[in-house]
Amino acid sequence: HKTNPSGHLKDFVILGRLVGLAIFKRVPIALRFHPAFCKLILNGGGLYEWTHEDVKALDPQLYRFKVKYILENPVEPLDLDFTDVLDDRDGADHEHVPQGVAGERVELIKNGASVRVTEENKEEYVRAVCEWRLHGCMEKQVKAFLEGFHSLISQSTVAGLSVVLAPSDFANIIAGLPYVDAEDWERHSRCSGGYSRSDKQVRWFWEVVHSFSSEQRAALLHFVTGSRNPPVGGFARLQGFNGDQKFTVSKVSASTASLPTAHACICTIDLPEYPSKEVLRERIVKAIALGGIGFNGRDDEEN
Repeated sequence: HKTNPSGHLKDFVILGRLVGLAIFKRVPIALRFHPAFCKLILNGGGLYEWTHEDVKALDPQLYRFKVKYILENPVEPLDLDFTDVLDDRDGADHEHVPQGVAGERVELIKNGASVRVTEENKEEYVRAVCEWRLHGCMEKQVKAFLEGFHSLISQSTVAGLSVVLAPSDFANIIAGLPYVDAEDWERHSRCSGGYSRSDKQVRWFWEVVHSFSSEQRAALLHFVTGSRNPPVGGFARLQGFNGDQKFTVSKVSASTASLPTAHACICTIDLPEYPSKEVLRERIVKAIALGGIGFNGRDDEEN
């Protein structure tokens, strides 16, 4: 049976297809899902066995004020019923809440607006709030996402993954590893175009990479490969147009005033024979600052 989502739900179908294609092609994309969402995907969109730690990880303020406080304090003075806000972003600051949504409430049980929260039923109320926030409030969106996702990744495959993967592992499969290991990067690289590992430009290149901050490494990786994160398995699993592709430093006959260029489909950076490590570093920093899109420019001055 195919759903027929409308409005913004169609965007979630498209997003599901995009994520499914990225996994199928083993290409990380710049989209790191929250573990709560990953749990729903791995569970086929259904509510999973949750704990208060799941709630705390999703929304520390929700846990503090609507779970812990209510369970540990008298509830009658709060004058609560079995409803929850549809959207509570920024609390009373309605400027950031979509028009028509601010103040709107959803009933957590049948006729919930008429059921007062008491000491006797407050645990039921807390459970209902948690399940709404962890599942109910995004059930339609998750269903739409899975429609697109399952068009490339079968339900049986996801069921198998759910047995062996933690939500954080699944997030890494989609977005890649959350850090760039310079040693792993250098170890799984190669040279071409006449460069060898012993050439000073290649040695300078890796010395610069090792000296970069995490953000600079991610920007350089994006400049050369199109992704800010290495895949699960590290740089040994880097993907190019034809599958596994080692990161490549290639010599190019170009003026030392030129910036490095990149070929994302083959994970290659073309590096002129810069006269010093300082010049090499300056050229790389400028190249990635100009957008990380393989920009080929020249300085006004020759070095």
